[in-house]
Amino acid sequence: MPIFVGFLTYLIVEYKIYNLNILGSQALIVTLWVLIGSLLFVVQSTPTKIVAGSTLLAAVILGVILVRSIKKEIKQREEIEKLAVNLEKANGRLKILDKQKSEFVSIASHQLRSPLTSIRGYISMMQEGSFGTLSAKMIDPLKRINDSTAMMASSIEDFLSVSRIESGNMKYEYSDFNLRDQAEHIVDDLRQEAIKKGLLLMFRTNISCQGIVHADIGKTQQIIHNLINNSLKYTPKGTITVYLHDDKKRKL
Repeated sequence: MPIFVGFLTYLIVEYKIYNLNILGSQALIVTLWVLIGSLLFVVQSTPTKIVAGSTLLAAVILGVILVRSIKKEIKQREEIEKLAVNLEKANGRLKILDKQKSEFVSIASHQLRSPLTSIRGYISMMQEGSFGTLSAKMIDPLKRINDSTAMMASSIEDFLSVSRIESGNMKYEYSDFNLRDQAEHIVDDLRQEAIKKGLLLMFRTNISCQGIVHADIGKTQQIIHNLINNSLKYTPKGTITVYLHDDKKRKL
């Protein structure tokens, strides 16, 4: 019995065996060793001793195989635990990098938006004649510059929106506005772009009332603009119809 207890203690300390199934299997093997080994000292018959010795040898081999399998299992478990720790550390580093990326995008967008606002302001003043009458040759280039800066400003605003969403700082300014008028105005603004691509852009609605909604007007305009703009990008030919309607519950 002391040998049995001592061997089990050695296995637990050496191989960190805390699984009850493994302990039970090892206890069974050690018990067999003790019982079969005791037969060698009890029996007197030589054939019986040979059988007992052969059985003990087989039990020892099985025990060694079991110990090795246990050691292999423990090693695999430690490797899995180490991988889990490394993955957790890598995930932590990724979160830090993602936060730094969001901060960089936010700072860069703000830095780009400030001079862009000044450029658009001066272009608007030139178009209004604040610096004198424009020649016919200057009108179209200035309009193109103004359109390009407007697109760039929209892209910067998109970057800022993504950064705000990721940081949880997105703010909404709710107000009542006419959704039908806003959608129709956006369609009118993009109609020339559709014509350039050989597309027909149309607006349809079954709303007889004014279509007043309570939402963030800026973000609503951005959503409608992005949807129509994507349609223009990925429609090779034909007609694009923007249809605004209310359902039976009078929801737009």
